[in-house]
Amino acid sequence: MTVLTKVQRAACTIRLISDDAILADFLAASPLPEGHWCIEPIALRAASGRLRSVQAPDAIVMDRPGFETLEPALADLPAGLPRILVADRIDAPTVRRLLAAGGTAAIPTSFEKPLFLRALALALAGEVFLPSALWLPCLEERLVVAQPGQSGDPGLTPRERDVLCELATGKSNKLIAHSLGIAEPTVKMHLARIGRKFGVANRTQLLTRAIRQGLLPDLSAHAALPG
Repeated sequence: MTVLTKVQRAACTIRLISDDAILADFLAASPLPEGHWCIEPIALRAASGRLRSVQAPDAIVMDRPGFETLEPALADLPAGLPRILVADRIDAPTVRRLLAAGGTAAIPTSFEKPLFLRALALALAGEVFLPSALWLPCLEERLVVAQPGQSGDPGLTPRERDVLCELATGKSNKLIAHSLGIAEPTVKMHLARIGRKFGVANRTQLLTRAIRQGLLPDLSAHAALPG
């Protein structure tokens, strides 16, 4: 059964891949982000067939069993479609698998409710959300500080490097603009150019490619949850 939340703008559907009725009830009863959001629970046994026609701006939210079921097919879903994992315990190996499969966010259900909903709002808006305690171990395994001109460097300008590093902390375009003292449309322009240089279509692919090519510095000293 579809449960409606706020009615504000064009309808969007959260396809909840889970057999957990408690999780479905929690999301249905929560104040979800702006927009007309519907919750469509999908049982694990029916997940693969039901997702063939899913398109952005809809979103996929999975619990751990849902992720285990969909993992092989996530990367084949349309670009720009949020793929969000929510689970009580999310470890670094799971984050690596999620990113490799095209996932865009990992949100622990152990978060306090306001923080959980704030993270979900960012994820549904298309932002990458990975709490630092989860993604920093993944970065630290492979990070080296690359200098301009090194192998694998796509030729980023200093400002593009600044934007990329801010993006890696999980910030939205608005927060990146505030941090760097530039306009939000300028941030979007830089991200578009960086994406073209890397040959990628979305923020998750961009971060994954930058990590693999060693183009991100060690962010452990100042990483924080998006604010």
